[in-house]
Amino acid sequence: MPSKAEQKGSVTLQAYADALQEWYDANPGVELRKTSIDIWDQEAMVTAVAGGTAPAIYPSNPLGGWSQPEINSAFKQGLAADVTERIDNSGLVGKLSDYVRPAFESAWKVGGKYYGVPGGYSVGDGIFYRRDLFAQADVAEPTPKWTWADVQRMARALTVKDRKGIAEPAWALSMRFTSAGSGLLTDLPAPDTTWHWRSDYTSMADSWVTIIEDFRRMMFEERSIVSDISYNSWNEVTAAFLRDDVAMRPGNSTSYFDSPDSDTSFASLAKRLDKPVGDVVGWMSYPLGEQGQFPGRRSFITAYSFNPDLGSEALDACFSLYSFMIGPGLVQQVNAVYEKTKDLRQVYDAGTLTPILAETRGKLPGSPEEAWGKQFVDAVLGAGSRMVVPERSSYLPPEEKAGPSSKASEDAFSRWMYERGDLDLRADVRRLEATLNKQAESFSSSVGKEEFVAGAKKYFAAHDEFWQTDAPEFHEQIFRPWYEDRVLPALGE
Repeated sequence: MPSKAEQKGSVTLQAYADALQEWYDANPGVELRKTSIDIWDQEAMVTAVAGGTAPAIYPSNPLGGWSQPEINSAFKQGLAADVTERIDNSGLVGKLSDYVRPAFESAWKVGGKYYGVPGGYSVGDGIFYRRDLFAQADVAEPTPKWTWADVQRMARALTVKDRKGIAEPAWALSMRFTSAGSGLLTDLPAPDTTWHWRSDYTSMADSWVTIIEDFRRMMFEERSIVSDISYNSWNEVTAAFLRDDVAMRPGNSTSYFDSPDSDTSFASLAKRLDKPVGDVVGWMSYPLGEQGQFPGRRSFITAYSFNPDLGSEALDACFSLYSFMIGPGLVQQVNAVYEKTKDLRQVYDAGTLTPILAETRGKLPGSPEEAWGKQFVDAVLGAGSRMVVPERSSYLPPEEKAGPSSKASEDAFSRWMYERGDLDLRADVRRLEATLNKQAESFSSSVGKEEFVAGAKKYFAAHDEFWQTDAPEFHEQIFRPWYEDRVLPALGE
């Protein structure tokens, strides 16, 4: 509970305290204690849960370093309480917003059980852009069907003497790979191996080499990109964007909601230019692949888990608190803040523009368009309406231990992004594949061969059906031939 002094200095904290007190009043005898631990640190949290010193409630995603397979492995290891019965009894899934429900069920239902509850929903990452600079350069704004070729063209047109087209973080190239199908087309089932999977970059080397060449052309020839190997967070690209050094920068849509009082917010940039924020900064989800597939990152759910050492009564109380704070408590807080501030920007943020529960939006004042502008709201809601890509975890049991690390891939991407000179890209792609497969030889799957084959067949069949609807051109030209020639034979079909 925030102190009286903290509440006095913050409308938001006062509203939070009032909502929390209401739950306290309805649950006499329950006591909450604050504990000090870095809940975002994977090692710290895994150690705390295993050692019996973890908080009662904590974010699920850091347990696996924000990697869904590793999160599922953490659940398999018993690092979170099974809350399936409580979710079923509360009817929570039926209360979720339409865009949250499939994303939650596909990613967070592990082996038929739930070990987490929805904490937040995000349509994921995309690209922020300066609408005013696009207008000045007479460049058409992005649309939901744009591609990376459009980004290259726009960046080139927006690059002038004192400004580059786009600032990119150190992982930028991986997003272009994902848009082309990396993570699906690069992972072949191999049930006769110990890990059951093998990497395959060489069969579609032409695609990967073209993507690398296009990025390097932007970086070293057109010089329309600002990036550095040290850009390991959003901070560097944000700073370049706010300094007017670039006209575009990637980032999560939730950054739009940063406090107007912050010097690093888009609202402060708009204030400096004496314009509404919606007229200055736009956002669009990551570009599609050339055949209409895969935005670089789709919507995702953040979740909360509960300490597996909690007794039944304590777990009931924690689940009750969670249910209240994402429902009536949230609505109470937001309306209280609006009554004091009359500022719709403090009403609509990541938790209320795309709320977890379907009924929330109808209980809030005003509209998100009034707060943030139509372009941004339409782009976010449009991204949220996209179908959810089939997740492995919905079809295959979680591994007890996570597989090979991503370091080899990260090293390769870094070389391709920043090393000058002529590189033998095809040799690099072959080398990456060989390295990943060599690493996989030292891992053993905890899933039996027959169980793996059965699950993999269902997983790839789901993708076959998904892409036929979501991206017919990609399905016909890329996925279906690959599925028939590479996947089905590997699974004995």
